[in-house]
Amino acid sequence: METTPIGERSRRSHFGPLPGAQTKHRVRNLSKARGKILELLSNGPCTVASLAMLTGQHENTIREHLDALADEDLAIRYQSDEHLRGRPAWFYRIPDDANQLHMEEYAGLASALAGVIARSSKDPGKDAIEAGKAWALELVRSSKLKPELESNVPPKKNALVTRHNIVTLLDQLGFTPTHNADLTKIKLTRCPLLHAARQHPEIICEVHLGIIRGALNEFGADEIQIEKTSLEPFSQPGACLLRM
Repeated sequence: METTPIGERSRRSHFGPLPGAQTKHRVRNLSKARGKILELLSNGPCTVASLAMLTGQHENTIREHLDALADEDLAIRYQSDEHLRGRPAWFYRIPDDANQLHMEEYAGLASALAGVIARSSKDPGKDAIEAGKAWALELVRSSKLKPELESNVPPKKNALVTRHNIVTLLDQLGFTPTHNADLTKIKLTRCPLLHAARQHPEIICEVHLGIIRGALNEFGADEIQIEKTSLEPFSQPGACLLRM
């Protein structure tokens, strides 16, 4: 586990997530070729090789188009954690803006409130987690996700369903999560409150942990699972690490 203080880690340009993707897509001025690639990505994640095969264009040309789309926040590049041999494959997909709950709109307010908590609270971290738990109730309700837990199935299966709901919620909130096969290690590659998190990581990051723990409670997770869930802010190149 990373032992460097969060504040110092948050200042490393290559550590931690990217800012949240903007919801207004700039698609009107796209070339026909890039528009076609965006259309293909709307059907699901693709590799450079698969896009080259589908469009008949050279892979280098596809990469140029994808880089341009990524620069406009119209495409997201991520590395799969699921692979059998060799290096993990790189995939591209479009941001899930249709279901985003627009946490970025609260960035300024979050930063101001974090400052108040840091100055006035006797235990800022604990209060931040509790605030996140309270916020989770509304976020889960707005997400329209349901626990879908069954009483006659093994606990491990229900735990996997719960973790899947958490990943879906985080995606809706704009964190663009990637994960391993059993969803126990989740990389949060974007942060809709990144500016506030860099200013007050000891508050904002704990709020995010509180949201996750509160959502776990809403989805029916047991207390042991909830308490063992941890968030390691700015601990990865390009991501924060969530362990469930």
